[in-house]
Amino acid sequence: MTLNDVVLCALTTSLNVLFKERNDPSKTVNMVIPGNIRFGFYQKREDVKIENKFTAMPLSAPLTKDMASAYK
Repeated sequence: MTLNDVVLCALTTSLNVLFKERNDPSKTVNMVIPGNIRFGFYQKREDVKIENKFTAMPLSAPLTKDMASAYK
């Protein structure tokens, strides 16, 4: 499990609570997240430089009841 996994699980669980409080029937949330494309530019892992090479990636995440079900 990565830090990004934990943040996404917390986000989808929290949004589920918020949407229910506001009587919003949504079951998913659409977002755009940064995706690393740095490794496509280098032949070996050792050659990777710290620089900003990313793209915007669409993600549709289900709203979840709790953190345990969110990770699945």
